[in-house]
Amino acid sequence: DKNENGQIDKEEESVKSSEEISGTFDLKWKTKDLEPGVYQLLVWATDQAGLKSYGDDREPLVVRVNVKQRPEKKPDAPNAKMATTGSIKGQVLYVKQPVANAKVSIVEGTGLARVVKKSATTDGDGRFELKDLQPGDYTLQAEGRAKNKQRKSRDTAATVPTPPVTVTVTVPLE
Repeated sequence: DKNENGQIDKEEESVKSSEEISGTFDLKWKTKDLEPGVYQLLVWATDQAGLKSYGDDREPLVVRVNVKQRPEKKPDAPNAKMATTGSIKGQVLYVKQPVANAKVSIVEGTGLARVVKKSATTDGDGRFELKDLQPGDYTLQAEGRAKNKQRKSRDTAATVPTPPVTVTVTVPLE
């Protein structure tokens, strides 16, 4: 390896390959130990019969390589990847059996003023997840079909703490 001044910076190493290659190909070298700058790479190869392949002037092929300075990685701040939202996940059950296709909702208010803020539908195992929730207190209500009858749950309280995480609850239907 010679730099632009023609000085040798590192010991040369032979690269041997047991695979036969032909055509156009890319070669990659790790340059982490090289200072930024322009280097000349001398390239030649010898085939199995001992014939050397050189450039047209019978000299090794000279390739200019520009080694650029990589930006330094900044260490992660202690709380750099802290979540800003949490989730409530869980399972809807009726008499200890999962209820598929039940609707689980975050609700606010009471009676006619009750408003659904967010909903999810349970999977085949009665599991659900309500994502992207800010820290705070939530009221869950579920409804679904179990034992050939439409059923509802009582209000179930859940809290997404600070810092937010995933909270697990069980919502029983009556």
